[in-house]
Amino acid sequence: EKGARTSDPAALARLRRERGDVLAERQGDAARATGELEAVLASDPDDRAALRALEKLYERQGRELDYLRTVERLADLAESDAERLMLLRRLAAEWEERRGGDGGPGGARTSGLDRAADALEQILQLAPDDPDAFRACTRGDRRAGRGRARAEAIERRRGRAVDRAESRALSSELGQVYEQELRDP
Repeated sequence: EKGARTSDPAALARLRRERGDVLAERQGDAARATGELEAVLASDPDDRAALRALEKLYERQGRELDYLRTVERLADLAESDAERLMLLRRLAAEWEERRGGDGGPGGARTSGLDRAADALEQILQLAPDDPDAFRACTRGDRRAGRGRARAEAIERRRGRAVDRAESRALSSELGQVYEQELRDP
C-alpha cells in the first residue's frame, strides 16, 4: 500500500493506475479496476492515461454510455487535431449507430443522432472540406428531421464546392430540402 503513504498526487495517481491495470488484466476484476481509475479522475479529471484505461474497461463491460462519454472527454483533451478528428469520427459513427437517448450534459435527454451531429459539427470546424463528415451530417439531419440544419450544412458545403457540377448537385439537393422538408418552395 505504497499509495497510502505518499502525499505526491502524481505518484498516487500512477500507483492507482497501476493497481487498476493489475486488477483488470491479471485478476479480472473490472469493477475494482474501474473504481481505482475513477478515483484517479476524481482528483484529476484530465488524466489521459486513466481515461484511456477506463475507455477500454467500459467497452469490455458493455457500459456503452460511460464508454462514449469517456471518448468525448478524450476528444476534448486531444493533443493534436489529427487525434481529435479520429476520436470525433468514432464518436459520430457510434452515436449515430446508437440513436437512442442518453443522459446528456446536465441530465438532459439527448438523442444519439443529436450527439452524432455535435461530433460531426466539430469535425467540420476542424476540417471544413471533409466530404464524409458532410455526408454523415446531412444524413443524420435528415433522419432526425432537422431540415433547417440540413439546409444550412448544404449551403455551407455549396460555398466550398470544388467545381460547378458539385455546386449544381448541392443546389438541387438544397432545393429539395426546402421544398420537401421545410415546405418552402
